[in-house]
Amino acid sequence: MTSKRKQYTAAFKVQVALAALKGDKTINELGVQFRVHPNLIRDWKTVILQGAEQLFATNLKVDTTAQFESQKAELFEQIGRLKMELEWLKKKLDHSAEQYRALIDADHPELSVRRQCQLLALIDRAYITNQLLRANVEPRELTPHATYQSRIYD
Repeated sequence: MTSKRKQYTAAFKVQVALAALKGDKTINELGVQFRVHPNLIRDWKTVILQGAEQLFATNLKVDTTAQFESQKAELFEQIGRLKMELEWLKKKLDHSAEQYRALIDADHPELSVRRQCQLLALIDRAYITNQLLRANVEPRELTPHATYQSRIYD
């Protein structure tokens, strides 16, 4: 019967390694106290000592700031796109299915016809197909399930 390997959380590893770094107790005593093999404690202590230099490196702070700024810009872009879609959708609410089809703006600069249909919860394949054919795009090229879609569009 095989037993499952015990996995320790990162917080627990840090706690044990810092206790080892203090030097108040031997690694064997810490092993008994935390119920961990002394070799693991030694390895965790080594990892902390090797990684300590990186904690104070200035490049790490700059990289984190640049990464944060790029993520922030991406999120602001997404917020802007969602606001624009919400405003467009508010203008188009409370209509029948025929009126929804009339609301679709094929020449909208930022919203594709497909996205407009999704926002309106309108799945009108005929309308989308007509728009794609006007743009000289074969509908089968845009669908992941070509065999199913070929039956629809043929």
